Amino acid sequence: MRPFYIALLGFGTVGQAVWDAIQTNRPHAAANGARQIVIKRILVRDTNKDYRRADAKMLLTDDYQTILKDADIDVVVALTGADRAALNYMIAALQAGKHVVTANKAVVAKYSEQLFAVARQQGRACYFEASVAAAIPIIGLLRDGLAANQIDSCDGILNGTSNYILSQMAHNQMSYQTALCKAQQLGYAEANPVGDVDGDDAANKLAIVGSLMFKQIIHPQTIARQSIATVEIVDIEAARAFGYVIKPIATAKRTDAELALAVYPALLPLDHPLGQVDDSFNALSIVGDLADKMTFIGRGAGGSATASAVLADLLSIARHGEHLPQGANYPVASVSLPICSPLQRAGTFYLRLDRHAASCFADICRSAGVALLKSATENDLVALVYCTDYGDLTTVLAELKRRDLAVHNCFITCCSSRLIDF
Repeated sequence: MRPFYIALLGFGTVGQAVWDAIQTNRPHAAANGARQIVIKRILVRDTNKDYRRADAKMLLTDDYQTILKDADIDVVVALTGADRAALNYMIAALQAGKHVVTANKAVVAKYSEQLFAVARQQGRACYFEASVAAAIPIIGLLRDGLAANQIDSCDGILNGTSNYILSQMAHNQMSYQTALCKAQQLGYAEANPVGDVDGDDAANKLAIVGSLMFKQIIHPQTIARQSIATVEIVDIEAARAFGYVIKPIATAKRTDAELALAVYPALLPLDHPLGQVDDSFNALSIVGDLADKMTFIGRGAGGSATASAVLADLLSIARHGEHLPQGANYPVASVSLPICSPLQRAGTFYLRLDRHAASCFADICRSAGVALLKSATENDLVALVYCTDYGDLTTVLAELKRRDLAVHNCFITCCSSRLIDF
């Protein structure tokens, strides 16, 4: 049987993990009824660099045209990071009659209409299991395993860097900055961590998951987000005292009238499944109308975890060949329901205020029709409040500002009324 030839675009951490996995897992591929996967070319910027893979050296090239013109290559595996360049590589591969597998969540989330339109026109597959939650096969579950279900909501932890930082703060009493530095030392966080800690990375992943769940294209720029960078040790300790843990939550919910999507630091009940997911692990809780409640937990980053997802896509293409769904069944319709922010809704909110607000905060809440559920005062005043109208909370915040009482932090509390209730 003819081998299944692929080309790797990029040979960094993930590319090398894919190489290693293919060399060691060939018997598993054969047992699954797939053709033998063979790497024929590897596109890199510097062909003279030592990648510590002696057998790979003869396959290195810095000329993408040699890959596009090689009729033997069945699939281009795009593992490069730059958005626009990666998009151009993928489109060129599809137009050359090759399937595409990618781990680039930014390209899939931002350019899905353009990318999958070309895939359909060319009758090629574009698979992206590795773009969300790495080792958790969430794309395949939404596309195939849960295809018979209507899914109206999901809550998850989709950024391992943010989860690692908050976990270190909670369990080891580290400051935000110390936990971030440790994440960078371990390779969990980039030198510039803004995309992770401000929610951009998770928003890209949530856009992909939401598009598959709701069967309509969701653009990441429409997703509300709030940074974890404002979280301090005092917030972690106050949350624990109130019976909660702070986690970087990504949420998507559908009603008859709208979609609500956001990425933000949230207080979760200590016994909630997502509240117990620590370090760099990812998780996703989903409710299907037939399958009911499910939570999936696994490594959300790292070479081996991402390689697992890349190989799953490659094996699927190798097994099914020309019978694959063109474009991987990505939705074609733009969002028809309006998208709103669940961060500015009725619900329970955590506030950390100037300690001098302690003498008047209860009266301010009462006057605005906001219920003061819990409070404590040490260096700052911390409180949980409930409002039936977000406008009432803004009234409280405005009055505090009028009195020159600083609000150091304000973010949502994901009590059971907001999260999937287990």
